Amino acid sequence: MGKAPVLFLLLFLLLLWTVDVKADAIRLPAGLTAVEGEAFAGCGEIREVYLPSEAEIPADTFQDADRTVWIHCDPGSLAQSLLGSGYDVEAGTIYRALLVTQIYADSYQLEGPVNDGPAVSSCLQHLDRTNYQASLRRDLTASEILEACGNAFRDATDYDVSLFYYSGHGTEGGNLLGTDHRNVSMASLRNVLDAVPGRKVIIIDACYSGTAADGIFGNAVSRAVTQLKNKVRSLAGLPKIGTEESGNVGQEAADSFNAAVISAFGSSAALKSRSVRSTASAANGISAYYVMTACAADELSWEDEFTSGGQTLAMGAFTHYLCRGCGWDGVRSAATARYADTDGDGLVTFGEAFTYAKNMAGSRFNQHARSNAADLRSFSPFR
Repeated sequence: MGKAPVLFLLLFLLLLWTVDVKADAIRLPAGLTAVEGEAFAGCGEIREVYLPSEAEIPADTFQDADRTVWIHCDPGSLAQSLLGSGYDVEAGTIYRALLVTQIYADSYQLEGPVNDGPAVSSCLQHLDRTNYQASLRRDLTASEILEACGNAFRDATDYDVSLFYYSGHGTEGGNLLGTDHRNVSMASLRNVLDAVPGRKVIIIDACYSGTAADGIFGNAVSRAVTQLKNKVRSLAGLPKIGTEESGNVGQEAADSFNAAVISAFGSSAALKSRSVRSTASAANGISAYYVMTACAADELSWEDEFTSGGQTLAMGAFTHYLCRGCGWDGVRSAATARYADTDGDGLVTFGEAFTYAKNMAGSRFNQHARSNAADLRSFSPFR
């Protein structure tokens, strides 16, 4: 029973190649109920596969095909199996994004986040196939950040993609800073997101610029900030604040901030296993974390003024290049080429988006972006 459908599929593919049709999408005919694992071997031109609802296809069917293949199917056991095997599956998927930008109306004030949020929101909603339902929130307290996460993604299913973006201050130990100067630890953020089924993208553009571990704001905070900056400057061989103002900070290998972020949401080895599941998600649900952060520990995540088309706008460097890589010019609020699509296949995978933003921001500033899935090419959330 399994051989005839496979033969039909192979003849169909052969017909396409015979007439020299460069099909990047293939729609399997209704009634096809089984396909063997070798059917898609070597099909490098195929970017999308539409599966009939009644198909029974083993998870290893596409393992020898181009790993950026995008699989369309109905929600159900087949979609669950493919998601659990690490494939990029569209099964009635809804893309949601919560964008938190922290400007801080005090001595901690930042200039980039006020523009970062709208740029990322426009970028995500401009995408052709994965246009996100984006919720933009500004200047939240620590508890409000966690509450916003729960509210933004409460309707997510196993088949959905939920994206959390943060632009603001990061504090030592891997925390995000609320406007009340209280910390949001990576553990508390994960506790909230573990209850959200599906795939989760976490993007953090933050650094150590202001921190108060005990949440008390005042002279003690000012001293803590100065001490932290001087610690970083001493590692870089620069004079302490008060003797000379610096424009940049050297690299050091502590990695505490990004280590906390990445360790909280899983390692690249776990992602590469193609079977990432979270026991805290819905019963039998598929849950995977894809994390990128703008800099390494003891580094500043730089913001600057960027110019495009005669216009200038302050933005976080990593955020600016992330949007640009995905096809959005945040300065001019206009579409641009998808510079991160380095292989020209029309897809911007998670790995491509991260690598482009990392290289571009790192070439301009002394920051070294990190990710738990830097080379992941089987997930294209920016299409």
